[in-house]
Amino acid sequence: MGLRAKLPTTFLILVTAAIVAVSVLYLDRMLRLMAHGLVTSADRCSKEVFEQVRVALSDAGSTEPAAVLRADKALNAAIGSALAFSEYVVYLRVVSIDGRDLLRPDSEADAQSYSKAERAALPISDLEDLAASNWPLGLLRALWTDHLYESSRTIEVNAKPFGTIRVGVSTGLIVNRVHQTTESVAMITLVAVILTTVAALFLSNLILRPVLAVTTSMEQLAAGNAEVNLDLGGRDEFANLADKFNVLSRRIRAERSRWESERGSIFDALRSIRDLVMLIDSDGTLLFANGEAQQVLELPSGGAEGKPLRMLLGADHPLMQLIGPALAAGTEVRDVAFEIGDRFDRRRFLVSALSLGAGRESAGLLVIMRDLEQVRELESVVDQSSRLARLGSLLSGVAHQIRTPLNVMTLQLELLRQDLLGGRDAEPRIGRVSQEIARLAKAIDALMRFMRPEQLKREDLAVNDLLREIGTQVARPNIRVEYQLDPTLPPIKADHDLLSEALRNMVNNGVEAMPEGGVLTLRSAHRQGDTVEIDIKDRGIGISEENLKRIFNLYFTTKEGGSGLGLSLALRAIDLHGGSVAVDSKVGAGTTFRIQLPTGAGATLVDAQAS
Repeated sequence: MGLRAKLPTTFLILVTAAIVAVSVLYLDRMLRLMAHGLVTSADRCSKEVFEQVRVALSDAGSTEPAAVLRADKALNAAIGSALAFSEYVVYLRVVSIDGRDLLRPDSEADAQSYSKAERAALPISDLEDLAASNWPLGLLRALWTDHLYESSRTIEVNAKPFGTIRVGVSTGLIVNRVHQTTESVAMITLVAVILTTVAALFLSNLILRPVLAVTTSMEQLAAGNAEVNLDLGGRDEFANLADKFNVLSRRIRAERSRWESERGSIFDALRSIRDLVMLIDSDGTLLFANGEAQQVLELPSGGAEGKPLRMLLGADHPLMQLIGPALAAGTEVRDVAFEIGDRFDRRRFLVSALSLGAGRESAGLLVIMRDLEQVRELESVVDQSSRLARLGSLLSGVAHQIRTPLNVMTLQLELLRQDLLGGRDAEPRIGRVSQEIARLAKAIDALMRFMRPEQLKREDLAVNDLLREIGTQVARPNIRVEYQLDPTLPPIKADHDLLSEALRNMVNNGVEAMPEGGVLTLRSAHRQGDTVEIDIKDRGIGISEENLKRIFNLYFTTKEGGSGLGLSLALRAIDLHGGSVAVDSKVGAGTTFRIQLPTGAGATLVDAQAS
């Protein structure tokens, strides 16, 4: 039911209820007055006759009371007057305790009529109870048809019951009045309801006219029409509402224009993403799919949006089996790998289905599918760039190691020329040049050793066994080796000698960092994917932040007499195995070398580059 029907209906119900209530109360009041007249008339007659009986018996002396009453003309006259002039009284009798008439009507026919009426009479107390009841219109049934009610009053002589005065009143004498009053009230009520209905319809149309205008304008605004202007005229509250509506309309138009512009920008951005992107509403309907998604999932170009994704892909499609339960349960899926395609051309993707909206009920899902092959290629490029950067960092010390002997030789040769021209002994100068040549050769030999391609001899290598082997070679008695080895660690494809030398260099570095002794921890773990992680942790003096960035540089060392080759060659060996090294150190707390090695994947590419 609309407001246009609710308003007059409510108004009509309320006013009709009020009219009916007033009419019922008025009719009930009139019925109570009529019932009160019947009761009062019977009571008055019985009191008048009782007074006459009392006077007659007080003057009787020793005469028999029944005879006195029959002989008393004043008493008979009073009874006749009551019957003649009382409006509702139909009979009046004085009877003895045993029911014999003390005063009889004049004729036998009247006596029979009275006896029949008495047998049908109801106690007048019933009428009094109905009149005293709180229920409205409780008297209507009693007064609607002819009923006879009898009032009785006891006569006592010498404090003993002697007889009874019985007065009968009939509702038949007021039935017509009851009918007329009821019909009049009903007619007035009906006319009032009709007039109220007409007034309600008129007033509702008058009141709802601006409301309907506002509703129509709201519908136009919701339908996406251009700016809607509402003009109701006047200066009342509806006019103020119209002004505020117009302001709101202009704001909505501006917000809609901004939203459409941003929506277009977002969709353009989504279309430019190389990942597969789709928007799905809560019913599973495809709202948007970029070009990559249409191509890979073989969606119809330009005709897929607005259709159920289950119908487009099929219920058995791997993507539907993945995001269907998430869509039904309102949950999310993050970074789950799955494959599509046939056995000859299968592609792996990483899928995330993110909920749209932060409410309890999701508005849909944003599905992002990332091609793992592209990610693998990108990771390979990034990894290769990282390796080249590390190689450049390692070679940064080479220029210094070569330039210094060359500068010294240049200076010594110039001094040698001057000594020869001056006839001085040239042997010291020649010896110094020879020393610098030897120094230069040593630097070049180290560089060649570092740069020489290694022909890796790969074999299945148990990392835990290798760590135990290296740990047993720690000769310092004040160094305790602690093992934290993962028993589920898979074997890796590696060159035993080369990897062993690299790890031994790092272990020796940790041992030398604890001159007073301490604990050296060797830990292994199997990480997500095909990766083995090795930690070499000491509790030594640590490495300063300044030196931490240079420890893998070729020829860099802080030890007196050190070559600066150990950690450089260790990093080179880890690189050749397709791994990586990270260092975490704090002065005074110790150093941790964390090595990550592939179990087998990725090694082929590194070997080819090394060759």
